[in-house]
This record gives sequence, C-alpha cells and structure tokens, in this order.
Amino acid sequence: MRYDTEELNNAPVSGAGITVSDSQSILSLIDFAIQTTTTGTLAGTLTYQASNDRVNWANLLVPAPVAVTSPSTYCDNFADAGYYYIRAQYQNTTGAGNLLIIFNGKGGS
Repeated sequence: MRYDTEELNNAPVSGAGITVSDSQSILSLIDFAIQTTTTGTLAGTLTYQASNDRVNWANLLVPAPVAVTSPSTYCDNFADAGYYYIRAQYQNTTGAGNLLIIFNGKGGS
C-alpha cells in the first residue's frame, strides 16, 4: 500500500491576494486528505482545484470553499477522486500570518 505525505505550502501571507499551493499527483491513491493550518490574522477563502494535465485547473465544488479565519486548522478528506492532480488555492482578503498545507494520501501501489 502506498502512503504519501507532502508539505504543499508553508509560507507567510499578507494583504489581499491569491496563494496557490504546489500540486500533488493522486494517481493510484484511494483516499487522501489535505490539512490547512493558518496563523496570525488571516481571513479569506480556501478552495481546492483539480486537473488532469497540470495546466488547466478547475475549482472543486465538493468540498465547498471554506471561509478561513485565523488561527485555525481545517482538514478535508477525499475518496475515489477521478482526476490526476490536486492543489489548494487560498485567497486572502485581509490580515497577515502563515499558511501551511499538508497532503496525506494512501492506497494503490
């Protein structure tokens, strides 16, 4: 069974703007989870995006975008995903702090 844990983002964020995490291949994974931890006074929206070619990205509707307030930790679980790549997009509205995104996958070979 394959297990995969990767840090997709660990960086300071300040002011209005968009931060996009590194993408992660989920090929051969059965389940995966993404944990996001924020510090400071960040306030914004967390969205997940999927792609089959790492060029064209589509916002996932499930789970729905999350309104983020800091400090906090969010964890979303995914199962039976049919796309090849996943990444997180965080749109900061106000505040400053750190954005840490950790991916964990399991299953397959």
